[in-house]
Amino acid sequence: ERPPPPAEPDPEGPPRGRAPRAPDPCPRGRVRRRRHRRGQHPRQPRGQHPQRAWYDGSGWGGGGDAVRRGGAGQQARLREDAPGSFVLFDLIRYKPEVGDIIVGRVIEIAPKRWRLEINFSQDAVLMLSSMNLPDGIQRRRTAVDELNMRSIFEENDVVCAEVRGFQHDGSLHLQARSQKYGKLQRGQLLTVPAYLVKRRKLHFHHLEQYDVDLILGCNGFIWVGEHVVVREIADLKEDEQKLSAEAETFTPIETRRHICRLANAARLLSALGFTLTVELIIQTAEASVSSNVEINDMLGAEFYVQTAEGEAKRRGDLLGKKRSIQ
Repeated sequence: ERPPPPAEPDPEGPPRGRAPRAPDPCPRGRVRRRRHRRGQHPRQPRGQHPQRAWYDGSGWGGGGDAVRRGGAGQQARLREDAPGSFVLFDLIRYKPEVGDIIVGRVIEIAPKRWRLEINFSQDAVLMLSSMNLPDGIQRRRTAVDELNMRSIFEENDVVCAEVRGFQHDGSLHLQARSQKYGKLQRGQLLTVPAYLVKRRKLHFHHLEQYDVDLILGCNGFIWVGEHVVVREIADLKEDEQKLSAEAETFTPIETRRHICRLANAARLLSALGFTLTVELIIQTAEASVSSNVEINDMLGAEFYVQTAEGEAKRRGDLLGKKRSIQ
């Protein structure tokens, strides 16, 4: 039998769509091996592709003139005047250490523990066994204590605690066994970059002239609130009858004004990028009073410039004194 004759070409042309591929005269494997031997492999080394973001083992990476940090969401750009150097412009997250004094907000109540937001990549855990009970007695926690956890802390409560250690998953383990730790009330919670709060021996400050408590948390959470007297365990039972009376009292108007003025001073210094210390916060608040600046006007442009000029003058005088001593 004879083979069938070849099909005649279509006078209307080839069908619309993709043109048929021409057969490759060489196997793909041979071409790929030959290009690889000559150093002409189409795949380029990691990090050298102009349109592809990359990350190395340390978590740094990027593409083009931008460099990103995969873990904390930081980003930097190359400086034109100094090739090879980078400038960070995103906030740096809190880097915890054992013994840090932190301020957090309760976001979840789990069995025998509270979960707190502390400006870290993971939530912190405060165990029921790691804090003092309301009665002040040291004893084992029972099922009744677990059922009454909401009477101690609820969602959105502001809590002061201390970093006890790290868990296996990388989260923080907190403890609040001292009377100075616990729930914070009648005040304002501020959030600033964590690198503006340096680790010091004292993070609890009682400003007697304002009757205000100032807590500088190492995690970037700052508490400004009404002064609370730390009572001994023996006095707790006597004060149980006065709890209802204390709940009905209100913070005086003058104390509220002091709280707002100090909080705005901390916000102003944070916006200017100054390291937050209790002395600088008090100095800024007193400068606003001496300049007759209202609390609402402290975040205005005029007081911004005045505070920046005053800090620059203070640092210049301090540098001049150091040079004269040398």
